[in-house]
Amino acid sequence: MGIEKSGDLRPTKQVAIYVRVSDKKQLEDVGDQNSIDNQIKICEQVIELKNATSTDSKYVIQRIYRDIGSGKDRKNRPQFNRMMEEVHNGTLHVVLSKELSRISRSVSDFLKIYTELEDNKVDLVCYSQQIDTGTSAGKFMTLLLVQLAQFEREQLAERVSDSVVMRSNEGKWTGGSASTRWIYARQGSKRIPLSSSSRRKESKARIRSLCGTTISPKRIRSTYI
Repeated sequence: MGIEKSGDLRPTKQVAIYVRVSDKKQLEDVGDQNSIDNQIKICEQVIELKNATSTDSKYVIQRIYRDIGSGKDRKNRPQFNRMMEEVHNGTLHVVLSKELSRISRSVSDFLKIYTELEDNKVDLVCYSQQIDTGTSAGKFMTLLLVQLAQFEREQLAERVSDSVVMRSNEGKWTGGSASTRWIYARQGSKRIPLSSSSRRKESKARIRSLCGTTISPKRIRSTYI
């Protein structure tokens, strides 16, 4: 990847600023710290600071890429995909964003992005987490944050699973949609929501009424419990 020389003799690095908001409300809310304008201002300040302190390179904004939508994957982020095309074309040296979550909210997706940037010798800089993969410390911090995020997700999944097992053992509802017959009672043409105690009484009464009939216990359980 070639690096052009600027007038002040420092090698020029082409920077892509990437900004993203989740919905249009954030786009229009000037007071939101994660609004498009605020993200751009912070990134521009980062570049100014780097140019004032760096003796090795001069950072120049190649383009600002803006997206509106979720950061879970790339499907609905056309500007991000266009930026990654420039990464593969070799026209970028740095991808700059306000924070890591603007790039991706998915651990697996971020690892793919990080690998693509590394393979194309493009640095990732995220202001909020003080990440700069142009340094060995920055690379270490990036991978550490990713591993911590993955660990937190796995811990949450384990806690949810343990909670479901415990509630099941105690005979409590473990979630999901209940049968409408179990939730409502009929009063003429109207359906009236039942309280939890009423639901238990009605369920027991229905089960008792079906005992001794030809209906199988499995069907009774799947329908009324």
